[in-house]
Formats: sequence, structure tokens, C-alpha cells
Amino acid sequence: MPRPASLSPERILDAAERLLRRRGAAALSMRALAAALGVDPMAPYRYFGSRDAVVAALAERRVGAGLAAAMGRRGRWRTRIEALALAYWRGVAGQPELVLALTARSEASAALAARWQDGVRRALADTGLARRAQRELADALADLVHGAALAPLGASERAVRRSIALLLDGVDARLGSGQL
Repeated sequence: MPRPASLSPERILDAAERLLRRRGAAALSMRALAAALGVDPMAPYRYFGSRDAVVAALAERRVGAGLAAAMGRRGRWRTRIEALALAYWRGVAGQPELVLALTARSEASAALAARWQDGVRRALADTGLARRAQRELADALADLVHGAALAPLGASERAVRRSIALLLDGVDARLGSGQL
């Protein structure tokens, strides 16, 4: 099959999102992507080296800008953490198959996970919270966001905000008592 002149990373990512929505994370492969685009099976490889690279680019497309904006936010640690968690949730809300693809393949999520951990670490830098506790909080928040995105009926932003607040209330209380 000849390579259509309009094949681009954006077109490939659009097709990948449609495949994820319609057929699920397990159905996303480079061959299925090429078939959906009507191109030679090797054509997507000119833009993305692997399925994991496509998933990573989808995650960056959906979550990257929001995380970058939230990481630039100033204020108390709690305000910054809330902004990070909401930005992540907004990026994956309504995209359960993207969450499944991210969590099933560590290579695809490595860059996003590193940015997430860095954002949480920066927000907590002045709290005196141990690195291990920072990582645990980042993991708990990521699990909360993933769970909200996987909820069968989807979670409202209000519900996600309340869940984040409950988790951070516990951290705040333990920080205040010197337990963390």
C-alpha cells in the first residue's frame, strides 16, 4: 500500500484514540493502526518506533500540557498537589482504555510517571516529607486518578476533588502531628 501524503503523527494518534475507544487497549497494535489508517503495516513505524511509543505520545497529548501548567503553579503544597491530580484526571477522564494501556505497559508510562513523580516531589519539597512518603503519596494519587477514570459511569470532577481532598486531609493531619 502506498503511503498517503496526509499520514502524520497527529493522524496516527487520532486513529489510535479511536482504536482504543472502539476496540480496547488489547486491540491496539501497530498492524491494527496501519489497517485503520489504510496504510502499509510498516508506515506507522516511520513516526513511532513501537506501540508503546504511540501510547506514550497519546498520554503526552492528553495529559502533558495540563501537567506542565499545574507544575508551574505556585502556592501551598496542597494547592499544588490538587492542581497536579486534577490535571492528570482531566487528561484521562473518559479514556479508560488509555489508562489500561498506560498501566499495562511500563515502558509506555515511564516518561509520564517520571513527570508525575517530579511534580509531586516539587510540590512537597518544603513540607519535610520523606522521599519515600512523597513517592507513596504520588502513587496513591495516581491510583485514585486511574480508578476515577476507570469507573464504569465515570467520576465527576466534584467527586474527584472530594476524593483528593480526603486523601490530602490525612496527609495534612499527619504532617501536623509529626507522623510523616
